[in-house]
Amino acid sequence: MIACQQSVAQKGPGPEVPRKVASQSLPVLPKEFPEWDDHETNPMINGRPVTIIPQIQNQVARFVRNNGSPISALVITEVKTGKILAMVQGKSPEAWGAETHTALHVGFPSASLFKTVTTAAGLEMGAIDPEITLSMFGGCARVNPRGIWPPVESRRPSDGLSLRRAYGHSCNGFFAKLAVNSIGLGPIVNMAHKLGWNNPDLASDFFLTPSPLREPNAASSSIHTIGKFAAGFGSVGISAAHAAWQYQVIANDGLAIPIHIFKDSVNPDASKDGIRALEKETAVNLRSIMESTVLAGTATNAFKRG
Repeated sequence: MIACQQSVAQKGPGPEVPRKVASQSLPVLPKEFPEWDDHETNPMINGRPVTIIPQIQNQVARFVRNNGSPISALVITEVKTGKILAMVQGKSPEAWGAETHTALHVGFPSASLFKTVTTAAGLEMGAIDPEITLSMFGGCARVNPRGIWPPVESRRPSDGLSLRRAYGHSCNGFFAKLAVNSIGLGPIVNMAHKLGWNNPDLASDFFLTPSPLREPNAASSSIHTIGKFAAGFGSVGISAAHAAWQYQVIANDGLAIPIHIFKDSVNPDASKDGIRALEKETAVNLRSIMESTVLAGTATNAFKRG
């Protein structure tokens, strides 16, 4: 499983980064990892063998350097076990004021990654399916400040947008309408907790600050505020390590297995450490919907051959 994060501009205040003291039982990973030779067979951090594969680590690091070393991070895990195979960062944390390795920094805006949470909540409720179609006003770039959309669904195909296509093109207005009309705030917040927000147990053998989530007040928030939250514009942070864990859950048919980096903590049967975060059918549907991002959506160019 690959998860990438890159610093992006965001209007309004970003997610608050919690100041949490590290648990004495879990080691803190260094801000900078050692540089291993491609053929190193026993890479270590602070004297402990790690699951990092140096050839993968170095190849990704070279790619990031060749693209200007922005404030960015990438985490690759082995889906069935949670082993971290690579954890790479761009600009040094010291250069931009981060307190951790960039892959562990929880101040990146979750942005459109949060649409996965909204989608999962709707699927678990049975309120939606991958082919559900909603009528839309205007384009996808913004959530209408007045919280308005067609009160009655149009029967004309040209007026509708399917969940699959909306996810692939990251259509903000679609997810705002879906949340307000069909799902509700509570199920979305509950799903966010299932998918790792405010959860200190995503990593089993190193300290990982929980990603912060500040939910809207259900009693006083406007439709606009709740819609923006569901579309990914809330005060919600995430780390690259958390993102890798989250999409690993989906790849594992809804089973949440902790990520880990030290070889001496590997469980031969990693599934015994897992708990069910999503129903299998939900995970299967999410994978199907996520394909649209690569095949005909916002990530198409990145995955083109040649």
